Amino acid sequence: MDLAERKLSVIKWLSSTQDEALLSRVEMLIKSAPSEFYDEYMRPTTQAQKEQLLKESEADYKAGRTFTQEEMEQRYKIKK
Repeated sequence: MDLAERKLSVIKWLSSTQDEALLSRVEMLIKSAPSEFYDEYMRPTTQAQKEQLLKESEADYKAGRTFTQEEMEQRYKIKK
């Protein structure tokens, strides 16, 4: 699927949803993009930053700060 097809798919999907909360989340994402989204998720990382993120992830795992697949699916459940 090329970019144009993906965009149309998203537009079609958004136009058919009745989920107010989901639309609010999409609006918030649009308003915060691109700067906040880029800053949080897309900025280049150095090897040292990657190693730090790995250490933090391992600490979260050891401390039990994890979710099961089912919990994640429920948390991000999207009504069709």
